[in-house]
Amino acid sequence: PAVPGPALTVARGQLRIYLGAAPGVGKTYAMLVEAHRRAERGTDVRWPLREFKEQVDRLARGLVQLGIQRGDKVGVLSPNRPEWMLANFALPKIGAVLVTINTHSRQQELAHILGQAELRALILQRSHRGNPYLQHLQALLATGDYPEFRHAILLDGEEPGTLPFAQVVAAAGRVKPAALAERQAQVAPSHRWQ
Repeated sequence: PAVPGPALTVARGQLRIYLGAAPGVGKTYAMLVEAHRRAERGTDVRWPLREFKEQVDRLARGLVQLGIQRGDKVGVLSPNRPEWMLANFALPKIGAVLVTINTHSRQQELAHILGQAELRALILQRSHRGNPYLQHLQALLATGDYPEFRHAILLDGEEPGTLPFAQVVAAAGRVKPAALAERQAQVAPSHRWQ
């Protein structure tokens, strides 16, 4: 039988995000399951809408604290996971542009995206299915060809030269909710990037 694809549903005030499961895996796992298991077996996360909005706002405020500006391009290089969904909502909230990157991209494709999109930051996991995303990024940044790039935000752990995702979210405490509301008020659907 077919495996259900990603879904976002709302029922009785709950936001339900189902991120898929590998064939033959009959279970879904809670958000607290280790990242490597989560990436391969799917995740079933349930957030009340208020909690989901609070988490999106925390990430948005953390990105503002990091210096992400309206119009900045921020890439996401990761298979589906809850943090991906938070970034999907947080980035446009502050006027940043979400640049999705195919999880099969190798170093050459990543080089093209870094240059073409002029990424300011990249939210990524260390690797996926033998594709060492972080290693590719580090090799590219060592060339000095990407002066606009500022931040590698690592979803799974800590590495020199990266910021842990949790640290970015924790930085939200330094940005008042009113500052986020002001920033969001400056964003309009007519803002386009070329």
